Amino acid sequence: MDNSMDYGLAILKPDGVIKPKVYDSFKRKLEKNNLEIVFEKRAQLQKKDILSHFSSPFNMDEYADYVSRGEIISFLVRGHGASHKLREIKLAFRKEYGFTSNDMRNLLHTADHGNEYNLQFKLLFPSCNIVVYSQYADLTVKLIGSTNEILNQLLKIDQESNLKYIGLLCEDYSIIEAVREFNKLNSGKLEVITVYTYKTNFKDIDIELLGYLPLKKTPTVSGTPMHGSITEFFEWIRDNEGLVILNYLPLMNISSEMLNYLKALGLYGVQVYDPRRTLTEAEILEDIVEDDFDLFVSGGTNGFDVAGAISIGKYEFNQLTNLYLPEEKVKPQKLH
Repeated sequence: MDNSMDYGLAILKPDGVIKPKVYDSFKRKLEKNNLEIVFEKRAQLQKKDILSHFSSPFNMDEYADYVSRGEIISFLVRGHGASHKLREIKLAFRKEYGFTSNDMRNLLHTADHGNEYNLQFKLLFPSCNIVVYSQYADLTVKLIGSTNEILNQLLKIDQESNLKYIGLLCEDYSIIEAVREFNKLNSGKLEVITVYTYKTNFKDIDIELLGYLPLKKTPTVSGTPMHGSITEFFEWIRDNEGLVILNYLPLMNISSEMLNYLKALGLYGVQVYDPRRTLTEAEILEDIVEDDFDLFVSGGTNGFDVAGAISIGKYEFNQLTNLYLPEEKVKPQKLH
């Protein structure tokens, strides 16, 4: 399996299906962007499926009526940065036909990475294993067991998933040893980023911070300030050229005051995509994190689903973690 690529999902809406030449034009754009069609499927969705698997800035009842009124064509595609390329194709495609994102009937839908891809993949391709067709990186993988048990779990992820990177939550020495043993195997596919956890609280709300270190840095657990002050934790991660992400919190527990406080300490991003969030919650938080606080979004399974079920795309991973790839290092750019 070539897991240097990831997967993306697009849907021709009912108006796109019946409009002359749209289908052929869309497939040509996929080919031009080096996106391979893995599966193509015609179906008519039920209104209840739209309401439970999609979100929309429009009235959801009207949107569900529109999408369920006729046949749709769904495409699972594969390529480098597939979900990001699909988004660019969607915007260009709508413009070409005189539509914008402000038009409900605008021909084409593409799934964002994270929760939306997970939900809509399972709806449209229920017989397929999402792990096999995962996106690029699950940045909160939680594994439990002895060193040997964790090593076997890493090998299973390497062999069975499309993931190129995982962030492995590290709370004890068995994780460190398993990563070292896994790296000795030099499989050439899955890369494991060590993630150190720091638990604290803010205004009586328990929070967990995730410290991501560059791939080649794997110090011992005893060398980390996982039980020191929050300032020491941020400084240690920064001194090791890493970055800090706020792990999952219910949306109602995330305040502007909290994000301002953590950003002042050096917070880089927030775990937005998570199995415990609804699609609507993920989209609300994404807007807050990116637009209001100029932070980055991250995502992963956090031990609440199989590794790869919630993941982010290659383009988004590179934006979030280019410091792990010094040979490709570029200045981070915000996603809009």
